[in-house]
Amino acid sequence: MACRQREPPLPTLSTPFDTPEFPSLIVLGTSLGAVMLYTTIVWAWSLRLRDSGIMDIFWGPGFVLAAGAAWLLTSGDGLRVGMV
Repeated sequence: MACRQREPPLPTLSTPFDTPEFPSLIVLGTSLGAVMLYTTIVWAWSLRLRDSGIMDIFWGPGFVLAAGAAWLLTSGDGLRVGMV
């Protein structure tokens, strides 16, 4: 009678959003979605104010929003993730 070989355990995921195949696509997609929502809200506000110049004020915080969304979804050492 032959012994069955044990299967290796499945890798555990550090965050619910990580997938072994495409973690970068999920992070990039989520960051893109956050920035698109943010930009759409500012754009709608600029239409209401009839002043498209307010986007210049909110341009920089959009980059901070993208970086923050990516930081929240990634795993790893806090210093390494913060630097990247």
